[in-house]
Amino acid sequence: MHSCVRVPIYFGVLAVSRMMRSLGFQYQTSPVATLPVLGQSSGLAVYSKLPILRETHAVFSQRRAVTRKGWLEVELDLSAAPAPVDAAGAPRSDEVAGDRLVILATHMEHSHHPSWRAVRERQWKQLVARATQLVADETNGLTWQASGDAGPMVAVLGDFNVCSRDLGQLVDGGAEHRALADAMQSAGLAHELLCPAAVGTEPQEMTARPTLRLPSVEGAVSSSPDHFFVTSPLWQRLVRAAVVDTRGRGGLCVSDHFGLFAEFRI
Repeated sequence: MHSCVRVPIYFGVLAVSRMMRSLGFQYQTSPVATLPVLGQSSGLAVYSKLPILRETHAVFSQRRAVTRKGWLEVELDLSAAPAPVDAAGAPRSDEVAGDRLVILATHMEHSHHPSWRAVRERQWKQLVARATQLVADETNGLTWQASGDAGPMVAVLGDFNVCSRDLGQLVDGGAEHRALADAMQSAGLAHELLCPAAVGTEPQEMTARPTLRLPSVEGAVSSSPDHFFVTSPLWQRLVRAAVVDTRGRGGLCVSDHFGLFAEFRI
């Protein structure tokens, strides 16, 4: 049973890895680090064109017994990025970023039953605690170095299963999302990309489009369980952000979620 379960998963992962490498994403995290003997892995991976200096796979202390949900923490080497240039191709001295970017990608409990919602709350509080440590520069001997933007560049993103928009209002009046956003702000990640509250702010590409793919029928309830939080130094380098549709050949849906896209000047 063990090998039968792993073989098809492993070959699917290898296919994705090869495809991403062909697109230039040479640096990749381990796709099987959280794969249990039986059950569900975290399902998290990072594919990068910049070197990955460090990767950590963390599992939530409270979760369903058959899952290994948690977060994936990666540190990217921004010094390996091409030097920014102006329209004429000359180096831009005003575009000097920090030397690295830390990303925390997550996938949390999905149920909205009160008992499982309590588990999810403990999950995002555990993640917030880690983000707080990173932003405060208190762990792993990190020293944030930024000639242009002082401070850490940290992004926390993923499928939180904390609903905003219409479904969030129906479930709890938006209370869970507000609590999450407030906690992230206290941790130093004061900016949430692509949330409804950001409509009308700069840049204009920030829209309130739902992130959950639902049937296009009249009266369908919109929902955004996916969120993208960043620190101020990263926010200041935001070029554009959007919720994007990702489809395979023939228009087949890749996921029941839309993709979150963000472009930054590094």
